[in-house]
Amino acid sequence: MNKVVTMLALVAVLALGACGGGDDDETSTAAPTTPSTVSTAPTAPDADPPCGVTLAEVQKLLPPASGVSANSTPDPGRCNFTWDDGGPRGIDVAIVPGGRAAFNVPPGYEAIDGFGDEAFASSGPGRASAFAFVGDDLYAADVVADGTGATEAEVRDLCLQLLRLTLD
Repeated sequence: MNKVVTMLALVAVLALGACGGGDDDETSTAAPTTPSTVSTAPTAPDADPPCGVTLAEVQKLLPPASGVSANSTPDPGRCNFTWDDGGPRGIDVAIVPGGRAAFNVPPGYEAIDGFGDEAFASSGPGRASAFAFVGDDLYAADVVADGTGATEAEVRDLCLQLLRLTLD
């Protein structure tokens, strides 16, 4: 049962990123995060998040006035962060213990160096997704920043910075 829940978390994390390869049309099947899902509970500065990334670390990577907040998620090992400044904005980060065995690299992902034992990334306008394997575990980051004016390279860089945080 726990392995099924873990794989569902992985699917949720990579659902948006799998669409970010650049060959897809602009239609997304992912439901946007609504304000009602935003957690208002304060996060302790020294809290150990299940995904390896704290809200404070995400805030440091975004513009000071981004308004990024952490959202609650039922998925173990997964964190979700959103902000709203005129378009869909979201970050999913996850650590999936034992996830390597059940995960296949999606089409359109390219191998990247410097992350874990083996890593892959994909990006397109306003979207980037990356994941790395360390031993039997899977580490993943996904960023959607449509309409921010950020270049594809900037969104990809943000995604890779988040992946690095999960691995540290």
